[in-house]
Amino acid sequence: MPGLGIVTGLAVEAQSLHRAVQRSPTATQIIHAAGDPVAAAQSLVAKGAGSLLSFGIAGGLDPALRPGQVIVATEIVVGTNRRFECQAAWRDDLMDRLSLYLPIAAPLAGSDKAIATVADKAALHVHLAAAAVDMESHAVARVAARAELPFAAVRIIADPATRALPSSALAGMNDKGETQYLAVFGELARHPLQLPGLVAVALDSGRAFFIMGRCAALLFGGG
Repeated sequence: MPGLGIVTGLAVEAQSLHRAVQRSPTATQIIHAAGDPVAAAQSLVAKGAGSLLSFGIAGGLDPALRPGQVIVATEIVVGTNRRFECQAAWRDDLMDRLSLYLPIAAPLAGSDKAIATVADKAALHVHLAAAAVDMESHAVARVAARAELPFAAVRIIADPATRALPSSALAGMNDKGETQYLAVFGELARHPLQLPGLVAVALDSGRAFFIMGRCAALLFGGG
């Protein structure tokens, strides 16, 4: 898709996209946000992107959705009074191309911070009626709206609404979107009872990252 700019939050998300694009070279541009999705999206616009896509994992808000569920956003909801619509035709095309993984079309919530507790996830689900939440899509959608560019988002649930994220999982992420394993182990040493929860997070995230890679291949790898 020539002229497409893609923003991810994590380095591993960008790597999946790069691997897919390398198998079928296009004019697609990829930038991972490294803690600043606004700057990433603005950079893509400055480089000539004609549309913007937010791509990666998300936290579940709807308790009926399990890790690995693919969500194609209908809109991005920020607070109770700000919504960014996703382009309908593009959304429908993404749904068709990802049909192997049974995607659902649903609203995504945007947040500037990680939503880690079950109570916070439940509250956000009630207040915003969103299926999942991530920390980049709302920023990318805002830049796209200002530039009057088409916008879409594809996100895969990595942690379910019914499970809290342990602090050891959150401690390992640096401002470059990379996992710092020493920080994870250090936090786990201080809170060893988090080990079962951390293992569950790793298993669920692994499933989400696998499906994310397959989605990248379907969308950008020519297959």
